[in-house]
Amino acid sequence: MSNSSDIVRPATRYSRTEAKSGYSSDSDNRTLTTIKHTERLSDISTTTSKVAAMLDLNRGSSSLSKLSPLDRKPELVTVHHQPYKDKYVPSFSGGTKRSSLSSFQTSTSKPSSSFNSTSSLTSNGLKHELVGNVGLKNIGNTCFMNSILQCLSNTTILRDYCIDEKYITDINRNSPMKGNLIREFADLLKHLWKPNGVSLSPVNFKSKIQKFSPRFMGYEQQDSQEFLRFLLEGLHEDINRVRHKSSQPLGELSHLSSQEKARSTWKWYNMKDDSFIFDLFVGQLESSLKCQECGNISLTYDPFWDLSLPISKKMYSNDATTLSDCLDTFTRRETLEGDERPMCEVCKVRCTMTKKLSVNKFPKVLVLHLKRFNEGSRYRQKLNNLVKFPVKGLNLADYASKTFEGDSPPIYDLYAVSNHCGSCYGGHYTAYCFNTTTRQWKEFNDSSVKVISDSGICTNEAYVLFYVRKDRTARL
Repeated sequence: MSNSSDIVRPATRYSRTEAKSGYSSDSDNRTLTTIKHTERLSDISTTTSKVAAMLDLNRGSSSLSKLSPLDRKPELVTVHHQPYKDKYVPSFSGGTKRSSLSSFQTSTSKPSSSFNSTSSLTSNGLKHELVGNVGLKNIGNTCFMNSILQCLSNTTILRDYCIDEKYITDINRNSPMKGNLIREFADLLKHLWKPNGVSLSPVNFKSKIQKFSPRFMGYEQQDSQEFLRFLLEGLHEDINRVRHKSSQPLGELSHLSSQEKARSTWKWYNMKDDSFIFDLFVGQLESSLKCQECGNISLTYDPFWDLSLPISKKMYSNDATTLSDCLDTFTRRETLEGDERPMCEVCKVRCTMTKKLSVNKFPKVLVLHLKRFNEGSRYRQKLNNLVKFPVKGLNLADYASKTFEGDSPPIYDLYAVSNHCGSCYGGHYTAYCFNTTTRQWKEFNDSSVKVISDSGICTNEAYVLFYVRKDRTARL
C-alpha cells in the first residue's frame, strides 16, 4: 500500500467555543468583559514580573524587553502521517482515480523557492549528515514517480548539472515545454539535497510532467519504467542543442564499412537529438541479420535509452537466475522464419535469417529494465523470482559488438534500483539509492528515508537497475 503524509494541525485551546444558555443584558456583558479583561491584565503582569525576576537571577538581565528572539525557545510542531487506503494498480490494469490535482494543492505546502547556494550543494560540499535524506510525499498513487525521481536525484552527474544550474544556457525555447520541465526538475533536486530538508510534495512537478505527457494526468498508478522514458524524453527536449531538427533522411550506407556505418548513423541521430541527457543515457545497439540462403550480413544501428531484458527461462525453475542470464537471452542469436522472414537485399525476396543484438556504444549511465510483467493469452503475470545482479564491476565486454570502440572496458557499478512489490493488479514502488556523500545505501519509500545494508540491495522486487560506467567521464 502507498504511504502519504497528511499534516494534522492540533486544535488550540481557543479554537472551539461553547454557547451557554441564559439571558444577559448588554450592560452585563460589558461589565463581565471589563472584569475579565482586568483579570487578564493582572495575570499577564504577574507572569511578566516572574519571568523578569528569573532572568535577573539566571542571566543578570534587567528587563524582559532585552530578551533576544534568538534566545527564545522555538515552538514545537507535531506532524502526523496517515497512509492513503487506496490500492496501487499498474498502468496495464488501470487504477482507482482520485480527486483533481487542485484539491491537493490546497492541503500541501508549496515548495520553497529559496535554496542554499549551489557551492554548498555540489559533491565536494555535501558534508552534512542529513544531505540526501529528503523524501517525496505520495499525493495519490504517485509512488512510481517518487521512485524514479529519487533514482535520478542520485545520478551524481545529472544532479550537479541541475543544481549548479548549468542547464540554463542549454534551454531550448522551441521545445514543447519551453524549458519549464527542466526548471521544475532542477528545483525539485535542489530541495531533495537541502540539509535538514523536509519531505517535499511533488505537486508542481507533476503538473509539469502531465502537461508534457497527458497520460500522467490524474492519480492512477503507472509503470515506473514507462514514466522514466517519458521524463527523460521531456528533459532531453527542453535542453536539446538542436533548435531546428533536420528532415534529411539517412543516406545509403551499404557501401560503408561497419564502423563507418555506425558512426554515420550516430551522426545522423545527433542532427535531431543532441543534449546533456542524450549524452548520459543513450547508447547504440547493433542488429545483425544473416541470410540463410546467400549468407549476406546486414547491419543496422539504433539508439537506445534503456535495455528491456527478458527474464531467462531458468526463472520458471528453482535454478538461480542472474543478470548475465538475462543479458544472454537478450543478445542470443534467434531465427526469423515464417511470417517473420525479412527481405534480403541480395536475394530480393523474404528469406529465413538469424538475428543477433549487441551493444556498439555503451552509455555513461546504463538503465536495465527487468521485464517482470508479461501479458499472457489468458491472464497477466508478474515474475517475482530473484534475479541476482552485481553491485560492483558489471563487465559487459561479452555483449559488445565487433565494431565497438572505446578507451576503457564497459564496466559498470550499480547506484540505484527502482523496486516494485505486489502483483499486476496492485503494488507499490520504492527506490534504493547509493549516497555518494555518506557512502551508504538508502531506501526511499515515499516520505520515509532510511539507511539499508549493502546485502539487502538485491531482492526479487528489483525492477529497473541504474548503473554508471567506471571511467574518467562518468563519475559517481
